Amino acid sequence: MRLAKIAMQLSSKNKAENPFTKVLENINSTVELIDAEEADDAQKLATCNSEQDINFAKRDEKKEKMDELTATISELEISAKNTREQIKETEEDLAENRAGQKESTDNRNAQNAVFKTNLKNLQDAERILAKATKVLVKYYKYLHAHTAEKTYKEVDGKDSGGGNLRQVQPGFTDPAENDLALEKACSEEPECVAFNSAGWLKSSLAPESEWYEWDGGKLFIKELDGVPATEAGTGLLQSKSKAKAKATAKAKAKQPKDIDFENEDAEFADSQSGDGNKVIDMLKYIAGETKDEKDTAISTEESAQDSYEDEMKTAKDAEKGMMEAIDGFELDLADTEKSLQESNAELSTTTDEHTATVKYLDEIEPGCTFIQTNYDGRKAAREAEKAALANAVSMLKATPVFQRFLAEAEKEAMGKCAPLCEGDKEPEAECQACLQGVSVFGYCVTNPDTPGCPAK
Repeated sequence: MRLAKIAMQLSSKNKAENPFTKVLENINSTVELIDAEEADDAQKLATCNSEQDINFAKRDEKKEKMDELTATISELEISAKNTREQIKETEEDLAENRAGQKESTDNRNAQNAVFKTNLKNLQDAERILAKATKVLVKYYKYLHAHTAEKTYKEVDGKDSGGGNLRQVQPGFTDPAENDLALEKACSEEPECVAFNSAGWLKSSLAPESEWYEWDGGKLFIKELDGVPATEAGTGLLQSKSKAKAKATAKAKAKQPKDIDFENEDAEFADSQSGDGNKVIDMLKYIAGETKDEKDTAISTEESAQDSYEDEMKTAKDAEKGMMEAIDGFELDLADTEKSLQESNAELSTTTDEHTATVKYLDEIEPGCTFIQTNYDGRKAAREAEKAALANAVSMLKATPVFQRFLAEAEKEAMGKCAPLCEGDKEPEAECQACLQGVSVFGYCVTNPDTPGCPAK
């Protein structure tokens, strides 16, 4: 088509004009167009190759990253699942631990409540037994003080400080009668263990080494069946015949004649003196057994409490450890879920980038495939076309018509210098000087080697 256009240029021109000028211009324009197409194809090929190389690498990189992120997400999901299971298992263990603590505490409280009730009962029993023993001891001591034979040991010029019960002043002028009256008063007072000549009944005596000198005074010490009243007790209950006889005689004087008081008192005294001590011994034995049972209960309670405290300490330590473990698991889970969220977000972004890259490659693929497939053929065709045009130019320039037009054009271009430059004269100094508008001498000054210039 381009050659046809050139032919049309040739056929349409006025024969008087040189048609080759326009033809050559068109040929040169065609060559320029071919070169432009070549440059455009080369640019398209380079761009396609570059874009595909870059985006194929980008696509593969994104795909590799997607695979890595998918694997990472899978690992993170497994890790998160395992951590959740650890949290669940530890929370179950913690709940079981706390339930065990509650059960142990409830059992301990129940045992302690039983212990406190039992301890109170044992303490009450101890108090009751101690009170009963004290009452019986006091009773038998009182009974002994009433039924035993009472005598008084006289200590001249001595007295014991303290222990005064009360002072008796019989008011007799005869000292002997006063002493008898005081003796009677002390005998009738079970708590009286001695009296002095000043009329003071005494409930206790200081050690004999602490007695002080009393000029003109006397101390009378009560003796029960020959034993000092300060030493007499339940273990000294007596049933001596003299004591019984004296008690019987005193009772007879106050009781009706028809009562056999002697036999009754004898039976009472025998039962009290023998069984009384056994009762007190039994009470003391029971009190001892009660104390032992109380001590055993306290020891058992203390041991149970120690065991409970050890158990609770172990449970509390385990509870603390499990709570710390749960905190650690939850922190790990939070970190894992954060990493999972970030990885999913990055995977989504990478997937979008990979999709966009694939889409872009798909969009440029037809044009790139075309240019990559046809570039060599198109280039060869253009080179052939350029060669043909160049050959046409050569052939046109070789024609006599072209040469004639060319000569006429050159002659016209030379103007007034044409006669000087005809034929082979163009290289000579005269022609060149005319063409440049200078004198031959002036031209030869600057170009002395030009043919036609005077020799030096």
